[in-house]
Amino acid sequence: MSTLSAMTGQELEYDRLYRKTVKASRWLKVNNPERIAILFCGWCGMGKSTISNRLAKQFQGLVFSHFDFGRQFGYDKSLFYPYLSFALDQLESDTSNRFIILDVGILGEKARENIFSILEARSYNIFFICIDVPYKQHKKRLMKRNRGNPRIYKLHLEKFDSGREHHAWAKENFEFDYVFDNSSGLEKPFKELTELINLRLSRVD
Repeated sequence: MSTLSAMTGQELEYDRLYRKTVKASRWLKVNNPERIAILFCGWCGMGKSTISNRLAKQFQGLVFSHFDFGRQFGYDKSLFYPYLSFALDQLESDTSNRFIILDVGILGEKARENIFSILEARSYNIFFICIDVPYKQHKKRLMKRNRGNPRIYKLHLEKFDSGREHHAWAKENFEFDYVFDNSSGLEKPFKELTELINLRLSRVD
């Protein structure tokens, strides 16, 4: 853990975000000693945040949101990896809650390698979820969600097909612990998912 007096300027920025999001969590003081990290493969509008928040409530976990990070740092991936390392190291002295959820869409090999490496170096047991939504349904959800923000609406519309292509590549090339079919309601797949996570937790030393 870094003390405030010993932090660099960049680390102070990381610390502000950490305290604003992770340390403000209602679950910070929960004793979840088994180190498990929930990760997602999914593009914008597929349901990562909704599932992340439900998992946080179900397991009293701590959520690291790429959306929160992006609002402060502009979605600069070169900064996200050191921020994640910084935040996980801060957790070591702040809490005994080791159930973390990364509300981040992992679509490329480099991103997967970087995030897995950070977590494995800290002995986290990784549970990797692929979220699957049919093309038309996904596009309709995304456009409906962003109609109030013309800039984001246009950006997502322009990048939609390339985002789907990256997601298709990841589905083909990555190995997942669970494929979450988010096409017809959350309840059934969420129940299956929680059962699998509970099983994994029972096996963590």
